[in-house]
Amino acid sequence: MLRALGFESDVQLYVASGEVYGGDETLASLKALFPNLHSKEALANKREVAPFSSSSSPMAAPDFIVCDEGDVFFYQQQWELNMPQILAGQSSLNFM
Repeated sequence: MLRALGFESDVQLYVASGEVYGGDETLASLKALFPNLHSKEALANKREVAPFSSSSSPMAAPDFIVCDEGDVFFYQQQWELNMPQILAGQSSLNFM
């Protein structure tokens, strides 16, 4: 889908989630097409992530910041979940 939308292989992609089902093996084909695929665990060391790792809510904070600052946000989860709705609302406010 990203190729069809015109994204080149040098685009920076950020996976905003907890552990992906199947781990790195699941993302291998995507990473082969888009080698600049990142996550908070890949960008920060364990010491930097530690203050956020007490539960899932604090771990969502770095994801929110990166997604909010990005040019494009794709989500695969259900719209009813908070992150896509909050980002959509924040994006609307940014363009007012």
